[in-house]
Amino acid sequence: MLKKLFIMTILILSFAEGITLNKWYHSVSSEQYGVFDTQIKFTNNEYRESVANKDWIAIYKKGSSTAWENVLHWSWVKDLECSAPSDCHDLFLAQGVEEGEYEVRYFKNNSYTIDTSIDMSVKPHLSYLKKITLYDINQTLQIYIDGFPKNIQPNSSDWVALYKVGSDNSWNNVLKWAWVKKLTQYPRSKRWSIPKKELNNGSYEVRYFLNNSFKTYKKSQSFQIGGEQLPTIELGDIVQVDLNNATLDVYFKNRSESRTKKDWIALIQSGKDHSAENIITWKYLDQDRENGIVTFIVHPRQWIGETLDAVLFKDGSYTPIVIGKKTF
Repeated sequence: MLKKLFIMTILILSFAEGITLNKWYHSVSSEQYGVFDTQIKFTNNEYRESVANKDWIAIYKKGSSTAWENVLHWSWVKDLECSAPSDCHDLFLAQGVEEGEYEVRYFKNNSYTIDTSIDMSVKPHLSYLKKITLYDINQTLQIYIDGFPKNIQPNSSDWVALYKVGSDNSWNNVLKWAWVKKLTQYPRSKRWSIPKKELNNGSYEVRYFLNNSFKTYKKSQSFQIGGEQLPTIELGDIVQVDLNNATLDVYFKNRSESRTKKDWIALIQSGKDHSAENIITWKYLDQDRENGIVTFIVHPRQWIGETLDAVLFKDGSYTPIVIGKKTF
């Protein structure tokens, strides 16, 4: 397992017409199995036919009848997020059903006759929180607390606070705080805004607490206010999205004013030369972005126990600006 970050890829069922239902737990730790996603694969013709025929898909408690009163969540195929032949998805992403056993059922022609189905288990979980992401926008620190779309809300007494790096969690060290449920709602997150002018120079981080406790559940990357800010690069977690693909976020900060449109980031297995033949994958960076995230597609199991370097190179060259490392 990827240090508690392995996303379980489950059974793939297909039927004669070629439409395929996929499923996997969309969680990023063993404490978040209440979040899952259902994905449908269509060809172009199958998708058009499904829309025209008013096909629909729904989630039920396992073993319950198809009666309308037993539908927990549902959608017309035409309303799913997709562009066939790409995958249709996000039907039940973070819907927040209770622990238990469920079925996702596909119905054709606006009927109640099950065409195909897959089973889903929702396991115990403490929180739907996935990660805390920071952006510096117009001198305002924008803090996105990801994992809370409109159908999911945090525990009523979860709270979030700003601390100096290195300080303990005692109340005297809280610089700013908020109940998570009262923060601004965004499509898949809560947002907390803090003007930078309200902060003194120093290193800070945001910490998330469950159920009015003072025990850190998750925390953000640290960030610097004032003083010399050298460029940094950090690797996130490998998050599996299907059987042979995963995403890996690389965070960069404090790129200098001399940055160019040919500055680039590459992933290289640690210990190997930072030369072309050893590059696993790479991307150019937006010249205007001082801070940001680059998302790479990697193999979900190839790097278990291995260390990767994320290298920021200058202006199309092989001159490294900064290097980040992480073992998975």
